Amino acid sequence: MIFSIIMPVYNAEKILARSIESALKQTLKDFEIIIVDDGSIDNSWNIIKKYESNDKRVIALHQDNAGPGAARNHAISISRGEYIAFLDADDYWEPDFLDTILRVSDKKKSDLIFVETVKEREDGSVIKYLNVRKNRNLTKHEMICSQMTGKMPWGMSKVIRKDLVEKAGNGFLNINVGEEAIFSYEVLKRAQYITFADKVIYHYVQSNTGQHTKGNYDPWKPLVKEMKEHLLANGEYDKYEDTINSLALKALAICIYRCSFEKTIGKSLDLIKSNYIEYKENYDFSKINTDALDKNTLIILELLKKRQFLILVIASKIRKKRWHIKMKLI
Repeated sequence: MIFSIIMPVYNAEKILARSIESALKQTLKDFEIIIVDDGSIDNSWNIIKKYESNDKRVIALHQDNAGPGAARNHAISISRGEYIAFLDADDYWEPDFLDTILRVSDKKKSDLIFVETVKEREDGSVIKYLNVRKNRNLTKHEMICSQMTGKMPWGMSKVIRKDLVEKAGNGFLNINVGEEAIFSYEVLKRAQYITFADKVIYHYVQSNTGQHTKGNYDPWKPLVKEMKEHLLANGEYDKYEDTINSLALKALAICIYRCSFEKTIGKSLDLIKSNYIEYKENYDFSKINTDALDKNTLIILELLKKRQFLILVIASKIRKKRWHIKMKLI
């Protein structure tokens, strides 16, 4: 068997069928799809079981709610394919996804294949094309640094040889944001032969109720902490200290944006100042990897250096207002 498709599911009854159908309708037929229901309280499990009863390639697993990382770990443990492909329950593939992966894998020589992805809203309108291929000429170190900060996606839009997955060994974290980041780091670090899909074959659907739109003020903080501790434990921190500081800066930038949602500017300023102080105590923003950060984050760094917190709040509020106006027009 060439491919094992891994799909974690939680309360996805309204969108699940499209995702599963996009896998089952692949032009290449040599695969299994392992769908793990992560303790859903809607009708997701019944939908999954129905697909399992109608197609022998579908394997349905159920577990108590433990997060998408644990669900993926569960599925990987029983997978039989030469390659592991990941598909989230709200995303979907082009019909030739697997055929394209097999073609660009150079006769199954590739350890890791990055998937070209389009980011969409729930109504199908395009947010942006991720253009992962632009990273194909980076050195391994440059790829790792860009992926560590999220400039190059650390998410599951990749296909990985199973023996490499097993060597990576760390699995997925039980955190809300970036549960796959350390896993992706370990995979990329070990990959010897890396290729890139040459066309868009993955549709990443940004949900209005996803982790990026709800939660606490600082959703990336646990990720930064986990990544730093992982590198320290493996004696690799010195090699990536500037990149970890860059990841912390990006986390702070997201935190600043969320803090600006407060009704009063005074409350927003207090929250931003307290979080800025906390980050400064743990990370050195004078030592960053500018190549691993986007322009907006670098602008935020310059404003932070000058302690221009009010400008940051106003800019964030304007950004949020423009987003709401855009959504109303769609």
